[in-house]
Amino acid sequence: SADEPTVSPDGRTLTWEFAALATGDPSLTIMYDVRIDANATTATQVNEAEICISELQACADDTEDVTPQRPAISIVKTAGDAANGAVFSTTAGPVTYTYVVTNTGPLPLVTVTVTDDNGTPGSAGDDFAATCPKTTLAVAESMTCTFTRPVTVDTVNVAVARGVTAGGNPVQDDDDAA
Repeated sequence: SADEPTVSPDGRTLTWEFAALATGDPSLTIMYDVRIDANATTATQVNEAEICISELQACADDTEDVTPQRPAISIVKTAGDAANGAVFSTTAGPVTYTYVVTNTGPLPLVTVTVTDDNGTPGSAGDDFAATCPKTTLAVAESMTCTFTRPVTVDTVNVAVARGVTAGGNPVQDDDDAA
């Protein structure tokens, strides 16, 4: 079995050392997880491995390409029957907000929620959660959420859609309506 690896100062090289491998079936599998920073490039990365046998002063190497996948979510919020980005004009009374949430990334999302700031950014005390039909979104899947509330003054409020991948990577997007 492998011990914990030694990690290089830059965190990019892992080294395992073994006193001996059994003869006959010198197979050993080492598996490890790497967390890629949220702002990392999605360009293909080359993972290089090298094994050396000190007695023979011989080494062999291999590479494996890894393409990081960055999750993404999109929300489009509208008020009443106004188009996206347009102002909804009405008399004081109930206004129905519609939120179209789409998984725009390459990974399924779970724990998907929509929270609206109720026109009071920075004050979480009166935020409300939109009513959504589900809490998961497959790749490229959309859902429509709604919430109706009384509006008595001109209001611009912002909604935030949040989700997380099975691996625990969070995503969010926001949109407003007037």
